[in-house]
Amino acid sequence: MFTFDVYEAGAVYGEASFVVTPDLVARWHAVYDTQPQADDKVPAGIVVLIQQKAYKDVVTPRPPGHVQGGQWFALSGRIVVGAEIRTIVSCVDKELRGGRRWVRMGFEGRIGDVVIYNGINTVLVPQ
Repeated sequence: MFTFDVYEAGAVYGEASFVVTPDLVARWHAVYDTQPQADDKVPAGIVVLIQQKAYKDVVTPRPPGHVQGGQWFALSGRIVVGAEIRTIVSCVDKELRGGRRWVRMGFEGRIGDVVIYNGINTVLVPQ
């Protein structure tokens, strides 16, 4: 059970795989009223979804009450339709602040051996 005491700075908890399907990209464009790129380039915002899915798949089981307080990512490469992204999930650090338990989770997304994005989610964790 992923409670505050379980998280350790620097610990790697696992990885999750995510395939960017044509259907996902089409639904993304429908929701955000945007047009697909001619070269199959995927909207950068899809990384938010990839990070969230990796967190949900790897950091389990979790007690009720985990609340995301922030999310950040930086792309270092190009994601195209059909790409399979492996995301490694780790704990960057944790702290007690204002009586609340905060954990910063790290994400490293790869296509093959190439790092395609890095990110951090800041999560409010129950006892």
